[in-house]
Amino acid sequence: MLLPLGSSCGSFAGKSGSVPPRASHPSRIPIVSADGCVTDEVTGNAGEAVSPRVKNLNLIGPKVRHLRHQRSWSQNDLATRLQLLGMDEGTRCRVSKIEARLVWVSDEDMIYLARAFKVEVGDLYPEMIRKSCRLDEAIESAKASRYGMA
Repeated sequence: MLLPLGSSCGSFAGKSGSVPPRASHPSRIPIVSADGCVTDEVTGNAGEAVSPRVKNLNLIGPKVRHLRHQRSWSQNDLATRLQLLGMDEGTRCRVSKIEARLVWVSDEDMIYLARAFKVEVGDLYPEMIRKSCRLDEAIESAKASRYGMA
């Protein structure tokens, strides 16, 4: 399913434009949709009530942002390239969430990203991980760091 590149990921409501609140579940729990957008379960609004447990779900976000900036691409430019390669979930919202490390990145997504940037899949990981002798420590350090680098 191709989504319009300029579309917002804020609401998953139908044509009515509103999401009815769920009375049986009053606490706000973030939902990660198929396209990677984090939304509030109660309101359906993007970015609300994002708990710390959804932070840092990938290690490649900072490198994706760096590669995109190196090429002077906008998030829309990258999303367009990903969609042209066949990544249906390649929306601007998804690119933003990957870069912010708010979504988990599948193997398939990594292949699409590597192909879009014309790099090897391993090049998407931070250098500290690729060159580390103690991989476990490097990964834990990258997970704990806001920017994926120690």
